[in-house]
This record gives sequence, C-alpha cells and structure tokens, in this order.
Amino acid sequence: MTRNVLALSALLCSAAIADLGIIDTVGGTIYDWQYGWCAYRYIAQAPGHGIHVTWIRANDTTMGNPDRNMRYNYYDFSTRRWSWMDRDFMLSGTTVFGLRSGLGNLDADPVSGAAVISTHLTDIGPIYPCVARDIAPGAGIYEFCSGYPTLDGFLWPLTASGQNRTIHMACIDDDRRDNLFYSRAATWCNWDPPIQIASPPPEFPSHNLAASKVSNRVCVMWIATGECPYRALFCRSSDGGTTWDSIVDLGYPPAFGPDTTTSYYITSSMPFYDRRDQLHIVVDVMPIINDSVFLAPVELWHWCEANSPVWSRIHRADADPRGGWRVGSNALFACRPSIGEDTRGNLFVSWEQFDTTNVEPLTGLLRGDIWVASSSDNGQRWQPGVMITRQSTTSHRFPCMVDLAIPGGPDPDTIVVLYEDDSVAGFKSGPNPTGPWSHNPYIAHKVPVDAIVTGVAEGASRPGEARSQKPEVRMQNPVSGRAVIRYSLPVAGDVSLVVLDAAGRVAARLVSGRSDAGGHVATWHAPRAGVYFCQLTTAAGSATSSFTFVR
Repeated sequence: MTRNVLALSALLCSAAIADLGIIDTVGGTIYDWQYGWCAYRYIAQAPGHGIHVTWIRANDTTMGNPDRNMRYNYYDFSTRRWSWMDRDFMLSGTTVFGLRSGLGNLDADPVSGAAVISTHLTDIGPIYPCVARDIAPGAGIYEFCSGYPTLDGFLWPLTASGQNRTIHMACIDDDRRDNLFYSRAATWCNWDPPIQIASPPPEFPSHNLAASKVSNRVCVMWIATGECPYRALFCRSSDGGTTWDSIVDLGYPPAFGPDTTTSYYITSSMPFYDRRDQLHIVVDVMPIINDSVFLAPVELWHWCEANSPVWSRIHRADADPRGGWRVGSNALFACRPSIGEDTRGNLFVSWEQFDTTNVEPLTGLLRGDIWVASSSDNGQRWQPGVMITRQSTTSHRFPCMVDLAIPGGPDPDTIVVLYEDDSVAGFKSGPNPTGPWSHNPYIAHKVPVDAIVTGVAEGASRPGEARSQKPEVRMQNPVSGRAVIRYSLPVAGDVSLVVLDAAGRVAARLVSGRSDAGGHVATWHAPRAGVYFCQLTTAAGSATSSFTFVR
C-alpha cells in the first residue's frame, strides 16, 4: 500500500495498515512547528487505562493562529478505539484550554491515570503557565491549575507527574528568555515559588524534564548554548523536588574522530526514568571541524550510569556535509531522539532523519522519515535502526516514543510513535515562514516490538561470523496472522520486495525504492491460507524465502 493511499485511507476511516505496523490518524494541524527544540513528551501510557496523546493544533491561518491550542486524544484499552475521531482528521481530538495556547507537553498521573497537560497563557497581562488535569482517563473534562500569580512571567512550561502526584514544572523566564526555573505543585494547584536551577543557563529553551513513576526522583536537563561546543547538563532531586543535587555536566560521548570536536545541539535533550527507576538520557551530537559546525554526519547516543561504559551509540546518520541540501530551521540531519520501554524492559528510541534523495520542490528542503532502534540489554548495545515510515511526498516530523508500550500479554507488546505528517516540508509557523499553510495529519504509529527487536542486531555479524555480501530474506514458517519479514542489504541501493502466491502472481509489493544498507523489517497480512514466496531483488543479487500461511 503506498503512502498516498494510506493518507486517503486515514481520511476515510482513520486507520490503515502501514508497511510496518498500523497508523492511526488521531488529529491534524496547520501548525507545523510542533516543538522548535528537543523532543517533548507528547505521548504517555496510563497503565491499565490507555494512551494519551497531545499536539499543537491550529486551523486558522490568520496572523498568529488565534485558534492555536493544545489538542488531545485518547486510545482506550477497553474499546481499542480513539475517543475523538472525525472523518475530517482536522476535527479529530478535543481542545484542552479555553484560550489560545500551545507550546506545552503531556504526562500521565501515576495514581488516577488521567492526562496532565501544560501550556502558557497571556489573557491577563503577563504570560504565565497553566496545567490541565483530566478528571478521569480519557474523559476530556479538565480542572485547571493556573500559575498566576506565583509563576508570573514564565513561559514554555514542561510538566511531569511524579509518583506522589506532584506536578513538576520546568520553564523559562519571559523577561530574559535565557534562564531555567523549576516549580512544583505538591498538592493540586499550590505552586512553590520558582527557583533557578541552571548554571550555566541554557540561554535558549532547550530544556526538558522527567519524573519517576516508582520513586520521588526528578531530573531537569538542558543544553547550555552560551558558547560552542554546546554542553549538556542535568540536575536531579531524589525527594520530589524539595532539594536538588549538584548540577552534572554530561560530558561528551566518544563520537566522531580524534580531530573532530563533538557538540550537542538544541534538539538533544530527553531524560527518562524507566520502571526500574534508572535514569536514561538520549542525545544527538554534531561535529565541529576547524571551527566549522556541520549538520551531518550526526550520531545519536544513550547515557545510563548503571551501564559500563555509560555511553553507547544508538545510530549514525551519514550525509555529505558539503552537500547543498537543507533541512530547515532548528534541525540536524538526524535529531530529536525520544525514549521509552516495553513491559519486558526493552528500550526503544525514535528520531527524525532526513533523506537527501527526497526534496520538497516547493521549499527545496529535505523531507524526513521516522526511525526506531531498540536495545534488549539496558542500552548497552543497540540494534540497527528501522525506518518505520516510507519515502513519500510528505515529510514525517517531530516524533515522540511512548514511554511504556501497549502490553501484549502472551503476544508481543506494541510501541507507539506519535509524529506529524507534514504535507509540505518546511515551517509556515515560526519566525521564518517557508511554504504554504497545509493540513497535516497527526499520526499514532503502532508497531509490534517483534518487528523492531530481533535478538541479534540486524545487518551485523555474530562473533566469528563473516557478514554476508548478498541480500538475505528470512521469516518464520509457518505463519499465522501477521507475517514478519526480515531482510538485510549489504549495500544501499534500489530494492524490490514482493510476495508471490503459489502460481507466481504478485500478491503484494512491500518495498519498492532506495533503501540503506543493514537490516530492515516489513510486515504483511495474507488474504487467505496457502503457500507464498517472499522475493527480494537488489543490484547485489536476489533472495527468496517460502512460507506457508495458515488460518
């Protein structure tokens, strides 16, 4: 099924089978700059209840987007449906705040399971934060906690809900817009006076935060951009924000080469506490050579102090740094990593990565795709990334990985990645408008973890084993339900992956186009029982695997 057909299907019924997993169109927006810096928590699971998602929604193209607001939708585990769906995806979801708002994030209350959503407002003079808390998971009926007057003059509030229901907030002062502050509401809507938590300051809203769901630990993180190379710093509290440890300089991962300086970027920071109460941090880093900063190659790294070494590389995205390609404002060639886990303790990281072969003709900018990588050993090693979207005439941007996958019981869990499907690559929103306004679907992409986690790194050799120089395709046999097809490519190039029936007729075309070297995964649902052949064709050769589909 092509991406254009998927988009049409999403308009008609809000869900479609993707090349890898299932996409649900949960809403839409013309506001195409969802977060201008690092990945925010836009999707969270309420265990036993469902999945919360939020995004910045606008549909009015008047200057300033007067209808801009935080929009919300909810996937109910009991009904396996999204709560607010419309045939016109721009009407799906429900508006959270009664006033023009945006630039916030979301978390799930660990006690009630209800959504907690932040924003900033300007209706009474000074700008101030505000938090909405649903009265029950997925109800869409909110109680509001204004930061006024305690938090007068603060904006870009990010929130996290701690184990004891404390609402934690990290925000920037509006007067100077270069310093980071923390406040909390230990009881509902009783805000503590803000305290300055950053030194050196971020000098830019590159902050993020996370709260543990199993203890009173909190982490605030930011990128100090006062001088290059940029630094990553964080500060932790183990008592729910009452007291704070000393600021920690994260240092730099062992990226690139000895003649290259490594720097963070404003898209870098995402802290996360797993269900074992371990702090994980994922970052992207860029190279500086002879005092020149390059947007590529980019490396994504994972940090966890429980590991030895503490750093592990997730992914490297290569592109000619001298090329004439452009990715637009506030982005690297691969950036905005976010992290979550499944019920078995596997870690997953999603990010956006641009494609030098896919250029938007209206703006001259590269279009993006969404990638996911996994680790089954607490992030010590990462399997090669899997691109879960397909090259198309739209740009897939601003992903966020769900913090905890949908439990599968005896079956594999399902991760969910939320992202925007930008119809025209480039930002009409923001300070430097590029391209026209467009209606952009907001996607919740559900992928079974067995399509990402393979046990052995795809495209990598086992110890003592030479890597194959021929394409390979393999799968379980027999197959009942969804067929998971794993294939590896020794080199990048044009690829065709088709399924043939017993008579040699094409039953499905799964892949057609250029693919990177390494391991890949595709899925397929057979229309009927029988014998099928999966045929992989590349410039380096071909491979075929047969399987029997049983009902």
